Amino acid sequence: MNYALFFDNHTPPLVHDVGSRFDADRFTDELLRCHVDHLTFHARCNQGFAYYDTKIGIRHPGLQPGRDLFGELADACEKKNISLVAYLNGGLSHAEGQRHRDWLTIDCEGRIYHKIGGAGFSSPFFRMMCRNSPYRDHLIDMISEIASRYPVRGFFIDCLIPAACICPICVELMKKEGVDWRDPAAVKEFARRSVLRLCRDIDSAVRQKIASPVMYFNGPAYGTMKGLDTYFDCECLPTAGWGYEFLPAAAHYVHALRRSGVEVLNMTGRFYDWGDFGSLRSAPSLEYDLAYGLAHGLRPNIGGHFHPRGDLDQPVFDRIAEVYHKLQRCDAYYRDAQNLADAALVCQESELHDLPAVTAAIRMLEELKIQFDVVCDSDDPDFSAYRLIIVPEHVSLSDDLKKAIRRAAASGSSIFACGRNGAEAFCRELGVESAEPADFTPVYIQPDQKYADRLPEMPLSLYAEAFQAEPSVSGRPSGTLIRPFNSYGWDGIADNTYNPPERSASMPLLIEGPSGIYFAGDFFTGYSIRFAMHLRNLFSNMLKKTLLPKPVLENISLPSFVRCSVTVQKTEKRTMVHLISFIPERRMAANVVEEGISVVDGTFRLRCPGVPGKVYLAPEGRTVPFEMEEGYAAVTLPHFKGSALLVFENPS
Repeated sequence: MNYALFFDNHTPPLVHDVGSRFDADRFTDELLRCHVDHLTFHARCNQGFAYYDTKIGIRHPGLQPGRDLFGELADACEKKNISLVAYLNGGLSHAEGQRHRDWLTIDCEGRIYHKIGGAGFSSPFFRMMCRNSPYRDHLIDMISEIASRYPVRGFFIDCLIPAACICPICVELMKKEGVDWRDPAAVKEFARRSVLRLCRDIDSAVRQKIASPVMYFNGPAYGTMKGLDTYFDCECLPTAGWGYEFLPAAAHYVHALRRSGVEVLNMTGRFYDWGDFGSLRSAPSLEYDLAYGLAHGLRPNIGGHFHPRGDLDQPVFDRIAEVYHKLQRCDAYYRDAQNLADAALVCQESELHDLPAVTAAIRMLEELKIQFDVVCDSDDPDFSAYRLIIVPEHVSLSDDLKKAIRRAAASGSSIFACGRNGAEAFCRELGVESAEPADFTPVYIQPDQKYADRLPEMPLSLYAEAFQAEPSVSGRPSGTLIRPFNSYGWDGIADNTYNPPERSASMPLLIEGPSGIYFAGDFFTGYSIRFAMHLRNLFSNMLKKTLLPKPVLENISLPSFVRCSVTVQKTEKRTMVHLISFIPERRMAANVVEEGISVVDGTFRLRCPGVPGKVYLAPEGRTVPFEMEEGYAAVTLPHFKGSALLVFENPS
């Protein structure tokens, strides 16, 4: 897959002229103009309607007589060598659910209509299909029907959410397996296993019809579909519910997936939200999403809406061509490139997008230009390649994960951990005897001079909970926590909103141990609340002085909003630095990107094993001067706007 498109097509039954204007040849000609070689298109939508001549499912009532919309598209794609993946919604099928109410899930409160996220009937998920009902065989039969009749390369099965179900079929199965159907957590776990069984059965059915199919099952947690997903489609529409912090977390996580050989797509949308037919995002807005993804090895995929009549929205294709043609000029530098990483940020998959400390840590590392991976417990992690392991507060740490981190520390990796979980998990490595919650709030901090560079000489706010940490014999205390005159809150007389710092609490701010630093507070949570520059600068000082003194990329004067990724193509013997310069801006009720931001005289240093043969900007090939300093190639970039790709050839 090089450049992909995904066309949404969930058409309600009242649309009466489905396919009346569809011209498969013209549609696919536009794909070729955009240099698209991979298309995902609906064969059956979440409304439960098929767009092909099905003998098993429900043909859309408005599909024009004699039209096989999906079949016509499949034939045109085959002629033009465009890989076509058939979309079926595996979790939602409203028309079929209305006909077969025994196919619907019954939640733990006995309802077949669900209020997902409080949206009620305005959400497509108000009605969901049970994966253990006869629906599962019906779905597999439709997939087999498509695989037998049309030249598709594979399938995208959507909305495989492990929805809890206590229908009679599921209850009987749970009883046979010894699962307590009265326990919501046990029911949820049973639902997860039911989804995985369904995925395995779908995969088996497809492989009987198609040799080496491409398969993606959307819904199960990251990493749980190993051996089934042949590619991973990272869906992130930042202007909708995902936001602009979602893709960075996912991109750093999928580094490991890519190293294992899994191809990853980066699905954004040409619109502001799914279901929004009347919007077209700016070219810089789409470029930001896709260039950022390419810098992390994610191949571009733009989501669009297929008008059910088949209307060809020419401005949409023009915008896609504009963005794709610009990105394709640098494609030789994206191919088979792997991201370098000095550090590993540790969390659970369930915490990747939902734990503020993790989100803030990812944001801070990106602002500091640190090259890192997100490593989760399910990855069976090996930390030996990382010089630094970061454990944010509140993350869950299994025994296996702790052991893996300790092994790396014993071999020379540094650890940065904070909060109570960091003290308990790595007390020996970080020289911590104990850590109990401090009895005051707000918390002020005062670092020692060693870590005070670029910090105001005054007590500084933490904006989060702190801990009274006691160093062990191997730990060295550093800095101090500062008490306020009074803690926040009503004391029976006053509200105590204003709480200036009073004096040292005689509690260390940091403890430096044999294998790293313990921070006596919820450090990243504080950054998530205020994004205070002094917290980021303090972390930068700890990195430079102790934790990571010689990073792969050392920022000199690049603005904090510029994102930098370092990749390597071993075969071509070149290293690339990808620079992304955009700022998502809050405008009224939405976050948007309208244009790229200019950067002038941005300076950084790249650690090199030797002197590069040449340094230049791709794709134009313009030479950029550099100087070697202490094993680094120091570069001052010429002016660029939006994005730049700097290539270091053969740093032998």
